[in-house]
Amino acid sequence: MATARERERDRELLIPVSGVAFQDDDDGSGGSKSSSPVSLSHHHSGREAFSKVIRSWASKKFMAGCVILLPIAITVYITWGLIRFIDGVFSPVYAHLGINIFGLGFATSITFIFLVGVFMSSWWGASVLGLGELFIKKMPLVSYIYSASKQISAAISPEQNSQAFKEVAIIQHPRVGEYAFGFITSSVILWRSVGEEELRCVYVPSNHLYVGDIFLISSKDIMRPNLSVREGIEIVISLGMSIPPILTAVDAQAAVPATRVVGRSPKFAIPPILKMASSTLICETQPWKALKAHVEDIKKTHLRDLMGGSERCKSMMLEFDGLFLDYSRQCGNQDTMAKLLKLAEAAHLKEKIGKMYSGEHINSTEDRSVLHVALRAPRDAVMSSDGINVVPEVWKVLDKINEFSEKIRSGSWIGATGKALKDVVAVGIGGSFLGPLFVHTALQTDSEAVACAKGRQLRFLANVDPVDVVKSIAGLNPETTLVVVVSKTFTTAETMLNARTLREWISDALGPQAVAKHMVAVSTNLALVEQFGIDPNNAFAFWDWVGGRYSVCSAVGVLPLSLQYGFPLVEKFLKGASSIDKHFNSAPFEKNIPVLLGLLSVWNVSFLGYPARAILPYCQALEKFAPHIQQVSMESNGKGVSIDGVPLPFEAGEIDFGEPGTNGQHSFYQLIHQGRVIPCDFIGVVKSQQPVYLKGEVVSNHDELMSNFFAQPDALAYGKTAEQLLGEKVPQHLVLHKTFSGNRPSLSLLLPSLNAYNVGQLLAIYEHRVAVEGFVWGINSFDQWGVELGKSLASQVRKQLNKARTNGDPVVGFNYSTTTLLTKYLEGNSDVPSEPVTLLPKI
Repeated sequence: MATARERERDRELLIPVSGVAFQDDDDGSGGSKSSSPVSLSHHHSGREAFSKVIRSWASKKFMAGCVILLPIAITVYITWGLIRFIDGVFSPVYAHLGINIFGLGFATSITFIFLVGVFMSSWWGASVLGLGELFIKKMPLVSYIYSASKQISAAISPEQNSQAFKEVAIIQHPRVGEYAFGFITSSVILWRSVGEEELRCVYVPSNHLYVGDIFLISSKDIMRPNLSVREGIEIVISLGMSIPPILTAVDAQAAVPATRVVGRSPKFAIPPILKMASSTLICETQPWKALKAHVEDIKKTHLRDLMGGSERCKSMMLEFDGLFLDYSRQCGNQDTMAKLLKLAEAAHLKEKIGKMYSGEHINSTEDRSVLHVALRAPRDAVMSSDGINVVPEVWKVLDKINEFSEKIRSGSWIGATGKALKDVVAVGIGGSFLGPLFVHTALQTDSEAVACAKGRQLRFLANVDPVDVVKSIAGLNPETTLVVVVSKTFTTAETMLNARTLREWISDALGPQAVAKHMVAVSTNLALVEQFGIDPNNAFAFWDWVGGRYSVCSAVGVLPLSLQYGFPLVEKFLKGASSIDKHFNSAPFEKNIPVLLGLLSVWNVSFLGYPARAILPYCQALEKFAPHIQQVSMESNGKGVSIDGVPLPFEAGEIDFGEPGTNGQHSFYQLIHQGRVIPCDFIGVVKSQQPVYLKGEVVSNHDELMSNFFAQPDALAYGKTAEQLLGEKVPQHLVLHKTFSGNRPSLSLLLPSLNAYNVGQLLAIYEHRVAVEGFVWGINSFDQWGVELGKSLASQVRKQLNKARTNGDPVVGFNYSTTTLLTKYLEGNSDVPSEPVTLLPKI
């Protein structure tokens, strides 16, 4: 008997007919064949379906015949018309001579063209042609027509000269991932301050062969398919219909000389990272191509089948320093992991990690080292930037923070009115805010941290929105408040406006002289710090080899956290991060947690095509973890060019978001289970920070939370089939609505507890994971030029708003849309005073 799945397949072969209902033989009716009205209706509907299938089949065969005969008919028609036209030119001559043979005129014209070709190939013919061209080129309009026509005809000549199409070319145009078909026509030397570079002139036809665009492109950016120029022209004329199903690129180096760059001065020396990195994009390597082929096999295998192998699952689990990682619910097998490790080799991952730890300037676009690992290195470690061991300088700042925070916490440092400073407001934005906020939120409910922070408050002010200002100081007393201003250059627009606002708040309450006692800075610009009114001795340094999003372990995070919890507790956090730093730099890749996570991200994004990642901590204390990693990941790897400045022909970077469980289950899990496929990171904690077990309950509150932590990955992996639902007697009309496809990848990371040490571990794992992704993709994960354009445009808007408020000037200098929006904003907010005044609303 045919299975239900086979019957469904057979039905799909029929054209859907509205209103037709199919009835299974095993639907419980006992196979009755009575001629009820319903049965007659089914027979009638069946005949209609059969009739439509026959009509569809006949229609398709008729169209197939048309498709085959149409080009033959067109060819015959055009050829016959051409013969008749040419024959009509010469036939009157032969008719006058009494010769009346159809086609003789056409044969004569072909013979004449052939003889012209033979004659013009000789020295005499070339001389005659040269004299004729000399005369034609003296004629104003005719000379242009003749020159253009000659160049076009030369392009398809078998004896192409230097002015003809030289080669067929494929270039990336108009955007990454899209390609244009054209012809190399010539070469040109481009002179620049760094020397000369030879470019190829590529002509890309637009709508037919003689109209198009010209591009000047470096030879290394041109792909040369195994096509002759004649074949290329045929493809263009046929509108792409004659293109072969498979194109093979020939070796560009064999086709043309290498690009020349000479005269490079020391000022324009190639940055070290460019010397380190291969000029070959990672997608051009054999391991990448092997994974591209392998992914097709993986897509055919469901996770519920992969999860059946205990050996596979065991091989995809890892334990280190109390952490347990299970990535067996990723869409892959042991072969996948072996191929990913080969990809790591092709990307020179080990070499790149080594160069990061040795302080080489791997941030090539800013010519900087990347040494946030030095911020948590042991006191006796050696980590150098530009030949200088930076660890002693790091510990000098840490010791200063330890001393200062102890003065504040003990009450030996007092405010302007003699009161102890027990409340701290940290003013910063981006990495100066998200990282420290994540750590603070994670430790707020830890029993040890709670004891250390007793009687103290730590708040953060990031957004320039005045509402955030009011929330950050609501209920605080300026007499007992210390403000920490975090800005490396002390020029960050949002941070400095918020700093000036809080300075005004303190000055209004305590007088201008109180600023020095109630405000400190984390900055390297001591001149501006002093000018602001803060004692330079109360400024805490950090360095240009620390990126903002990687600065949690510098004074940016350590100072406010030490003021709240004390330096000894924060030092445990640094030790946890340092533990992962050592693991990342020394463990073999197959047992290296950050490396494996980074490679799996590359697999999900670039091969399986899943661009997003959900970070799902089943721990409310980690509610600010996803927003922090969102910046670390998306600001680091949201790039479209390689570190060498070559546009990437593949997608890089992940869209990160998340929410603690089980809150997320009642928010966006619907999409994760039955909508788009989004790989998930489940993060759980064995021991709760605040254990609660109510009498009479089946499990503790934490067990209830963790029950969902263990259930969700399986739900995503296995799903629920229609057969299972039918077996549960689910009504047929609801089966599709309740079906879960499964095969949705996830991984689980289990922490022993959530204390300062484990928080440091978690932070470092994700920082290094992001670096691994960038190293493999071949991008610079340590710059962030994408944030600059918007800031630059905002400065123009700021000036316009000032003019409109103070002088009543109309909005000018913007496009129509922006002008309209600005005008509406000004009209609806006209009660703002034209002269600055202090406005600090209270809540």
